[in-house]
Amino acid sequence: MKIIGVIPARYQSSRFPGKVLAVLKGKPLIEHVYCQAQKAKVLDEVIVATDDERVVKAVQDFGGVVRKFIGDFRSGSDRVAYLAREIEADIFINIQADEPFIAPEVIIGVTEPFQTPGVLMTTAATPVLSETEWVDANAVKVVVDRFGDALYFTRASIPYERDNQGKLPKTAAYKHLGIYGFRRDFLLKFASWPTGVLEEIEQLEQLRAQENGVKIRVVITPFDSQCVDTPEDLERLNANL
Repeated sequence: MKIIGVIPARYQSSRFPGKVLAVLKGKPLIEHVYCQAQKAKVLDEVIVATDDERVVKAVQDFGGVVRKFIGDFRSGSDRVAYLAREIEADIFINIQADEPFIAPEVIIGVTEPFQTPGVLMTTAATPVLSETEWVDANAVKVVVDRFGDALYFTRASIPYERDNQGKLPKTAAYKHLGIYGFRRDFLLKFASWPTGVLEEIEQLEQLRAQENGVKIRVVITPFDSQCVDTPEDLERLNANL
């Protein structure tokens, strides 16, 4: 089974333009992500997918593999699908470009369910540990069924514990981690579907799969991630290193 890791690295970002080239500990953010992905030995190759020559040059400068995409895409997974049309592989892993310390174990984890026939798409989640994160709309929450498949992803705080006035439950509260695995044929189909109503409302690409009746296997992991969304996030990380 051939597995390709793709890091969609769009230069523009509404809250932090040029984020993927911002410097963290002396290196551009994208280099940290690339190096972490390479530690996941299940990946046959790691490729940065970008729309900008500045990112192309930065990746080439540190010796990484980079491919340029052309066009306006709805999500990172749509950008991965653009490359998947030209690359022969069984599984594609969409790795977020703004998580410089993503654990290789998380990447490995989302590949493992594909050993089971019928699993078309995977992702990861970790237990929510703080009330602050629980109510943060930027921290996407997910609830899963007894088989490990997602029931719903949302920016709201779910599940709601009625007898505890909606406070953080002791169990079953998970934060979604922004990584996705796809079988190639399904990825191409996913990218061909129109944007879903719930996807548009929540601005969560994975809901497109759910709105079309496709199950998403969720790997629960103890490894959290540190996402860089704003310049303040980057400053905080640099100060703590």
